[in-house]
Amino acid sequence: MDYILTGLATILFLILLDLVASVALHLKKGDFKYKKLLGFLKTNVAPYLLIWGSLAAIPYIIRYVEIDSDVLVYFEGGVAVIWLIIVGNLVAEIFKKFKELNINIKQG
Repeated sequence: MDYILTGLATILFLILLDLVASVALHLKKGDFKYKKLLGFLKTNVAPYLLIWGSLAAIPYIIRYVEIDSDVLVYFEGGVAVIWLIIVGNLVAEIFKKFKELNINIKQG
C-alpha cells in the first residue's frame, strides 16, 4: 500500500509544481484567468490521480485472490510503466514552462 501512497504523492507534487509554473507563466504573459485554473484541475489533477490510483490498487487487490504470482508481476509492471509515463509527461511540461519563464536548471 505504501507504493500507492508514494506514487500518488509524487504525481500530486508534480501536478502542483506544474500548476505553479503555469500560473507564473500566465501572470508573466498577462493572460491569467481564474476559469482556466478550474479547467486545469479537471483536466490534469483528477484524471492522473484517479487513473493511476485505480490501476495501482488492482495488483494490491489481486494479492488476496487466488491468482498465480506471475500474473501479479505483469500487473505491477504495467502500473509502473503507466506511472513512469504520467511522471515523464508532468516533468516534461514543467521543464517546458520553466524554459519559457527563463528558469534554468543546472545539471551536475
